[in-house]
Amino acid sequence: MKRSRGFVLVSVMLILVFVAGLGLWLSQSSMFALRLAGNEQRMREARAVAQAGMEHLLWQLEESGSCDNYTGLENVSFDGHSYSASVSPDNGSPVRASVQATLDDGQTIYTLLRESQPVYQAPQSLELPVGDDTYIDGSAANSGKNYGSTKYYQVGWDDSAEQAALLQIETDDLPDGARIESAVLTFQTTSLSLDSLFSGNTVSLTVHRIRESWSEGDVTYEEGDDSWDWPLVYDPDPAGSIDVKVSIIAKEQELDVTRLVQDWVNGTYPNYGLTIRAAEGEGNVSIGSDESTLLNAPALSVVYRCECGHDC
Repeated sequence: MKRSRGFVLVSVMLILVFVAGLGLWLSQSSMFALRLAGNEQRMREARAVAQAGMEHLLWQLEESGSCDNYTGLENVSFDGHSYSASVSPDNGSPVRASVQATLDDGQTIYTLLRESQPVYQAPQSLELPVGDDTYIDGSAANSGKNYGSTKYYQVGWDDSAEQAALLQIETDDLPDGARIESAVLTFQTTSLSLDSLFSGNTVSLTVHRIRESWSEGDVTYEEGDDSWDWPLVYDPDPAGSIDVKVSIIAKEQELDVTRLVQDWVNGTYPNYGLTIRAAEGEGNVSIGSDESTLLNAPALSVVYRCECGHDC
């Protein structure tokens, strides 16, 4: 009987030791997990600081407007932390850009490296005039008519029939591989429609890439140079948009088409020009063409950069 009680006591003690050991292991594991989570958080912070340093370095390279004598960054303070950056070689493009971020504890370090980072020359500007331009009219009476010599593009809706402008802008003067900083289509609008004018409408205009060839003297709503099937001939995804207040007074409009021009320069799409359309049911506006004597003709203002070492 005494021996049995001895066994029971030993068993209880073993269980207590096991429970205590398990508790200690769980406590240490929790502390390790918390420490690991803390380290991961610090590394994310260090990576963010390094990314800020890389943006700073690249901004500095391009703001100089030069393609030589590149300099790095030394112990730049950032939200209580710091980063340093280096670039090699110190001229031309591409370069090797490296940033080392150090957190405020002095121990958490993160290095960000870009082996082939392009560097661009100072920006240049170019004004590109409109080449071929016209509009098409989808009404039964006018769908077969050509308006190549018109002084105004009619853009909007006449009942259920669409009127849309077609513009061809040559981008051959833009260097191959240029990075388009901005491309803004400028044009002037007025209203020749009394209904639209007196209603005080705001007309939403969108610009779209044209996907088929056409020529100013031949194109109609029904027919272009090749496979012309409106509205399938334009990309339904707008390349830009603007809201225009209907007014008899000529208004200068600016419409950003940077993405579209970059795609043309990159060769992503062939340049068949663009169309300006209006949202259905919102009235009409008139846009001056290159034949207009009262309104300025549309033009494309482009700011671009060429990579260092490339002819710009």
